[in-house]
Amino acid sequence: MRREGQRLTKLAVAAAVAQAQAADYEGEDERAFVQGIATLVSLQAQRLTQLVADAARWKDEYL
Repeated sequence: MRREGQRLTKLAVAAAVAQAQAADYEGEDERAFVQGIATLVSLQAQRLTQLVADAARWKDEYL
């Protein structure tokens, strides 16, 4: 579970960064908005990493 959480985190952050850097957005307002979304994705990915690390320490019968 921990490995999959870390893998998902890595992929989500990479995709968010790539999306935020895409040339599809016009103007600073759109770029700032998309950058904010990328930041949110990164923060949630870090949270996921911590949650699965904590969950990996629990006994199977508690999950």
